[in-house]
Amino acid sequence: MKTFLSGLLHPDGRLEAASKQGRSANNFDLLRLFGATAVLFAHSFALTITKQPQPLNLDWGSFGVLIFFSISGFLIARSWAYEPKLLPFLFKRALRLWPALLASLVICALVLGPLVTNQPFRIYIDTSATKQFILQNATLQTNYVLPGVFTDNVYPNAVNGSLWTLPLEFKAYLFVAILGLVGFLRPRFRLVMVPVAILGALLVLPGVRDAVPGMNHLVAMLSDIQASPAATYQAKLGSYDMQLRPFAAFMIGAGMFAAARWIPMRWSIGAVVAIAWLCCLFLGSPSLIENGTVWCVPYLVLLLAYRTHHLVRLPKRMGDYSYGLYVWAFPVQQTVSHVLDLTSGWAMFAISLPLTAVLAVLSWHLIEAPALTLKNRLNPPLASPPSVAAHPDGRAEFDPATQPHPAAPAGDRA
Repeated sequence: MKTFLSGLLHPDGRLEAASKQGRSANNFDLLRLFGATAVLFAHSFALTITKQPQPLNLDWGSFGVLIFFSISGFLIARSWAYEPKLLPFLFKRALRLWPALLASLVICALVLGPLVTNQPFRIYIDTSATKQFILQNATLQTNYVLPGVFTDNVYPNAVNGSLWTLPLEFKAYLFVAILGLVGFLRPRFRLVMVPVAILGALLVLPGVRDAVPGMNHLVAMLSDIQASPAATYQAKLGSYDMQLRPFAAFMIGAGMFAAARWIPMRWSIGAVVAIAWLCCLFLGSPSLIENGTVWCVPYLVLLLAYRTHHLVRLPKRMGDYSYGLYVWAFPVQQTVSHVLDLTSGWAMFAISLPLTAVLAVLSWHLIEAPALTLKNRLNPPLASPPSVAAHPDGRAEFDPATQPHPAAPAGDRA
């Protein structure tokens, strides 16, 4: 017991100390890759209209998205805290989000679309719907449809059903920026983030949303930034819970960064959290399964990121292929469905995973990694003070989240 308590209370066993070890001492890349693969796995069954295996009553697609948002909440809050400047913050988020997205949109609309559409080429190219697909998604207004594309698929018309999370993610970035601008991420006020995160976690409960003035309006903004009265009413009915749950996981991750000095990273605590989560999965109602996953996953993700042995980590020189896997998987799977007319989710997964992985690798090396180097070319007033430490992998230019500030640990890509 004495040993346990000393480990629990010792600063070196807490999240703050673990998060300062640098990218080579964490497992975020592997966890993100697992999350993207989980989404691809779930879509393999959705796009063939077959039953997804759920041995733990867990939707693998939702689980993968929660992994992404839990990690993002922690790293994005940390990124702001290390460099609390709005323009550099937004510029770095844009460099991570848009280049691969734009490449995917252009290739889907102007290369894939003409090959699979049931419309004549000239009509397809000239129609405004083709241009709107690119422009609306590029401005984070989700549009799934290209004219005549995938209309005869088992799951018809949708070109990239994964795009709905990107507007939500960017809104979460903006929310962190707002909290940062009002001072909640400054060291002396950082604990204010804890009740904010708790409120964000509890918003998944309808009773809390109804009890706190303006919360349904805020939830409506996750889907419709204008939050019309109709949208607010839909939020009250739970129509936006799909968007709310990842946002809640993001806020828990951000709150864990704010309280990192006091949060112990212990396998024993992780076991308790995992048991509580399993109880929700096996014994709970559908809403408890979903909410319990939101509440438990962020701690477990950070524990696995910082406390797993180095032998289970990805090679240091390997790129972060998770985002490319995420944005390319759905179009690849729909193309496979279009060509092969598959009726097996397992066959879809086996065929689409390696194809998507190739595109993800190309996306990282040809688009994402070169784009991230642009942050080093920032000119005043955007420029950040130079770091005193190089990236532990020799890839400082690929570290948009933590490299600029001298006090920041060289590490994780947010």
